[in-house]
Amino acid sequence: MTTLAGKTELMPWYGEDSLDETSDLPAALSVLAVNLLNAELRFKRSETYDIGSDEQQEYSDVLAFIIPKLVQLVEAIQSQLDSSTDNDTNDQLLGLRCRCYWLASAYYLQSGRICNESSIAKAAEDLGLDYLNKVIHIMSNNNSQQQKQQIKTPHLQSSTRHEVYWSTLSIETLSKYKEYIQSSAIVSSARQRFSDIQNEMSKRSQSTTTNTEETVNDVTDDDKAKYSSLGLELLERYDINGGKAGELINELLKDLLLLHEDHLTYTSDMNDEDNVTTPRSKAFTWNGLSHWGRLWTEIPSSSKAMTNTREESSRPSIIQVLASSLVVSGEKISSLLLMFSKLALSAVSQVQATQQDDSTEKKDEEEVDGQAPSTTNNSKAGHGKKNRLLMLVVNFFVDKMNDLIMSYTDQADMIGALESHVTSQDFKGLILASLNKLHIVQDDSTDDSSLHMNIFRSASRLVHTLRDHQALSSQARKNVESVYFGSLVKSLTRQKKDFAKLTKTNDKRLKKWQLSITSQADLVFFKANEVAELLSLNPITVNEDGSAKVSHLMKAITGQDGGGSNSTATLAQFASTLLWFWNYLSNAYDILSPTELSIRDRLIVPIVSSIVGLCGSPGVSVEPVLDSKDDTMSSDNKSSSLSLSDFFESDDSVNGLFLHGSSSEENRQQRARRVLLRKICQLVQCVSLVLKSVNLKLIRQEEFLSTLDFPSSQHGPFLPLVTVRVLSSMSEAIFDLFSVDVSDVAYPYGARECGSMIDGLLGRAYSHLYGFSFVSTESFASKSYAPESIKVSFAVLSYTLFKYCMHLTSFLLLSHSHSRWQLDCSVVLSGYTMLIVKHPRLKLGRLWSLPYLP
Repeated sequence: MTTLAGKTELMPWYGEDSLDETSDLPAALSVLAVNLLNAELRFKRSETYDIGSDEQQEYSDVLAFIIPKLVQLVEAIQSQLDSSTDNDTNDQLLGLRCRCYWLASAYYLQSGRICNESSIAKAAEDLGLDYLNKVIHIMSNNNSQQQKQQIKTPHLQSSTRHEVYWSTLSIETLSKYKEYIQSSAIVSSARQRFSDIQNEMSKRSQSTTTNTEETVNDVTDDDKAKYSSLGLELLERYDINGGKAGELINELLKDLLLLHEDHLTYTSDMNDEDNVTTPRSKAFTWNGLSHWGRLWTEIPSSSKAMTNTREESSRPSIIQVLASSLVVSGEKISSLLLMFSKLALSAVSQVQATQQDDSTEKKDEEEVDGQAPSTTNNSKAGHGKKNRLLMLVVNFFVDKMNDLIMSYTDQADMIGALESHVTSQDFKGLILASLNKLHIVQDDSTDDSSLHMNIFRSASRLVHTLRDHQALSSQARKNVESVYFGSLVKSLTRQKKDFAKLTKTNDKRLKKWQLSITSQADLVFFKANEVAELLSLNPITVNEDGSAKVSHLMKAITGQDGGGSNSTATLAQFASTLLWFWNYLSNAYDILSPTELSIRDRLIVPIVSSIVGLCGSPGVSVEPVLDSKDDTMSSDNKSSSLSLSDFFESDDSVNGLFLHGSSSEENRQQRARRVLLRKICQLVQCVSLVLKSVNLKLIRQEEFLSTLDFPSSQHGPFLPLVTVRVLSSMSEAIFDLFSVDVSDVAYPYGARECGSMIDGLLGRAYSHLYGFSFVSTESFASKSYAPESIKVSFAVLSYTLFKYCMHLTSFLLLSHSHSRWQLDCSVVLSGYTMLIVKHPRLKLGRLWSLPYLP
């Protein structure tokens, strides 16, 4: 090792670092070979560390010292060769020269890519290209030699270096690499042109007026033409549909992390009321600038979110140049949307790859003893920092996709791209990854809670924007709902395992445990609310032949939408998850900590709402299963292995009135109707049981919680709203099953009891929503809400008239008790409520016939 003049530390150089006339040539070649190999391995090692880390910077400083000395030494040795030098020495020096120039080229090209200063970056890239030309020139001049023997460099290959020119140096491989570098030169040129355009616009605006607010977005037609040319060139360079799309997207992501790492963070006012919202609320008023700050305008998604203010010496990122150019020119906006989606997916895949590597390292640590713990801790810390940045990238580009869709809703190419994108695996993978909690570091579960919550909210806002996009076809919007619902179900099922582990912790006084279980409960709260909202708005409809048409939501989680094999495993796991949460939240015999008690009060309404919503899907979880030919539930389908016991434990079960095929006289449709009626009766009983576990105060949570916590909060308390939706669909199902003419159809025994239970549950739900009750013992809400539709308004009115007529009829009978009046009240919810007062002698007919359609 030699000591540098003016420096106290020792730099890694082995042997003499200079050559004179008396130096031994073979010894000089040995010194060159040793130091060259040392530099090559250090350069390979430096790429394993994050750019900007202390380890990467240390290796970079060493290489900045070694590489110029290697170039100087190899040129000095070359100058001392003469014609008398033997061929072996010439061949040895030829190989060392090519490797030395190749290393210098790779080092300076990499330095140019990671440098923030435009002038320094361009100088480094030019120097790297010069050294690459030297290698090609040397090998071309010795063409006869190199055609027979290539220079092997297998020690330069790694997991990130799989191209052939890292293992073999030849004219062919280096020429391909030069083509790649020259195509990359387009990027450098685009950066410079982008900076020139922005500087020109900035100077023009400053010279024309002092009011920069009026001219900051004043773009001329000439500017648009320049931006258009720039954007189209970069789109051609970064073809996301080509064979190397993955490599190109990773290049964009790496460049983004390098140049915008300091800006990838939330602003201090991100927790303001305008920015902390539920997935649906304020989707169109959410302010990206307040949430992301400067980065939101540097990578624009609309003309309103773009600014020309930029530091003179700052180097724009590739995605910044591309997004700005396309937004200003207004061309290829759909391609920008797909680019944002690919970048988010690339970040997700890198986080998942890191998790797999961490799992492998953990297994290796268990097998190998004596490993230094500091190395493992430093590795985890480095992975944690990088993964946190990658998840911020996911969050940022999901927000950008949402803003881009809302800003360009009327463009025909955007609508066509959305129709195609929402059916792609990329969209499904992005939503699923955004809703699932990816552990950034294995031993860190608190610092990333707000990050995961923000990613979930961003993905949900994106979904609701697409669901409300009127220009999309109904099939496309249904597909968005299916993807979202399936991802929510899988996410809740996985999250239940993490939540269950936290509940089994011995010491629940730790602050870390309290923060962890609270953050988990917040995610469960919002996800369960979304599940309940989707299920209650999309119940299964019943046909007259006793079959049930399955909703697109249930098809998504049972594989009946064409996305996989038919299976009820996901549905069974989801039902088990909801029941586990309900048992945990409603068990009054457990001794719980104050934190768990507050979590119970927060989660009971969303979980019960989800169970009630799931009850609105009769025919899915029990036989019969879906007939793929007509998308209906047929009782003749014998492939179902699931069955539930009868709800009624009375003579009806003995007589088989609720068992299909109980008598030979029944036809197929009648058997199907009775089977489905049995399921509805079971589900109504389930709804009644879970509703009893919710305290009255918790049902009216809007009195002490923000109304933004629940979907559809403008229509009233969430649980009564979901209950009304589900029970109304069930009552309609009973009517659709058996009512063609109410006065002629004899309902099976048990339907009346089921209808009476629905009637009572609806009455209690109405009291919470609309502020009235017909039962004196029930309390009702002090605040009433407007019904969410005309259909619901008519249902509330008919219910009120029905109850009024019931009380009036009772009064008439009591006041004429001496007569032989009789009351025959056939109550059929969702059908016609018949109030018939009869007298044997007078044969008085029908008094009221009220349509009742909740």
